[in-house]
Amino acid sequence: MRITNANLMLQISKLRKYGIVNDELKRLVNLKDKTDYPLIPANIISRSLSMTQNTITLNAGEKDGVLPGMPIINDKGFIGIVYSTSQDFSIARTIHNTDLKLAVMDERSRVQGIMKWSGEELIIINIPNNFDIEVGDRITTSEVSSIVPIPIPIGIIEQYKSIETSVFSYIRIKPFVDLTPIENVFILAEVKSKQIEGLELNFYRRD
Repeated sequence: MRITNANLMLQISKLRKYGIVNDELKRLVNLKDKTDYPLIPANIISRSLSMTQNTITLNAGEKDGVLPGMPIINDKGFIGIVYSTSQDFSIARTIHNTDLKLAVMDERSRVQGIMKWSGEELIIINIPNNFDIEVGDRITTSEVSSIVPIPIPIGIIEQYKSIETSVFSYIRIKPFVDLTPIENVFILAEVKSKQIEGLELNFYRRD
C-alpha cells in the first residue's frame, strides 16, 4: 500500500509539473506571437542558488545565435544577461547577481538610475532625494543603456524613502519575475555596440 501511495504521489506531482510548464509555454508562445523582436527560445538546465552570484545555464549557445550581452526575458519581464557562451550552452547572470549592474528608468517620471542586487534585495542607487519617485512606479531597463537595447519591464517600486545622512534615496524594487519556478525563457537576440557595451559593463561592475 505504501508503495502504491508513493507511486500515486509521484504521478500526481509529475502531472502538476506538466500543467505548470504547459501554462508557462503558452504564455511564452503568446509573447513570441506579439513581438517583432528576434527571440531565441531556451530551457534552464541548471542554476546557481547563491545569494550573491545567482546564475542560470541555458540549453542554447553560439550555434543558436546566442552572444554575451543578450538579455534573458519571459512573458513577465527581465530576468538577466548572458555573459558566457559555448557552442551549445550559455550562462546568464540574473537580477539576483551582485555582478549585474543595470541602467534602469522610472517609466512614469523617466528618472534614470542604476539597479543592483545587494545580496538581500533589489535596489536602485544614485537617485537624489529630490527626484520624482513614488511607490508603485514601474521600473524598466533604460532606453539609454547600451547593454539592453529596448525597455523591458523589471518590477515596481516597493519602498522609497529619503536618507537624511545621504543625498541619495533608498529605493527597493519588487521584480515582476519570480526566478524560482521558471524553466523556459527567451533570449533577446540583439546586442548593441560591443565596444560601448564593454565600457558600460566595466563601469557598472565598480562598487
